[in-house]
Amino acid sequence: MPLVYPHQTLDSTRTSWHITFGTYGARLHGDDRPTVDKQYNQPGEDFVAASPRRKQFEREKMKFPPRYFTLEQRKFVEVQLPAICVRGGWSYRICAGGADHVHLLCDIRKEIHGEKVRRLVKRWVGQALSERWPLKQGESWWADEGSNIAIHDNSYLNNAFAYIARQRATLFEE
Repeated sequence: MPLVYPHQTLDSTRTSWHITFGTYGARLHGDDRPTVDKQYNQPGEDFVAASPRRKQFEREKMKFPPRYFTLEQRKFVEVQLPAICVRGGWSYRICAGGADHVHLLCDIRKEIHGEKVRRLVKRWVGQALSERWPLKQGESWWADEGSNIAIHDNSYLNNAFAYIARQRATLFEE
């Protein structure tokens, strides 16, 4: 029987954002999985094509090995994000800590862009991770950039909620 998630509705006083960011080195340009190179891609253009040569070039530029979360770290991220939303003044909806990326669905005051929130979330959750699992000097948890998608209709909002819920390290609880 498929899981049924609570129906989500937009908050007219805020903008809902689907924020995603990856761990360092886990997804490289040229990989089989799609990426966007902000230096070359414009909105609406195709993703960077798979290219073993480009992937190897990107791998050689890395300063330290790729970062992948353990199950314990994934669950830790999922526990931290609701409190981080409170700290930032955002309304938390759901999050998922994947092995190589994080999803957050939250509502933000209309005058604030999701990119600003993504940068703060990466900083704050990274600080929390580093307190528990210290990194070596110069290392990072995160890849550069990420994605911030503003949500303007209830259908997309409900699809995003279900998509994130299915990726959680911990079971979704209503």
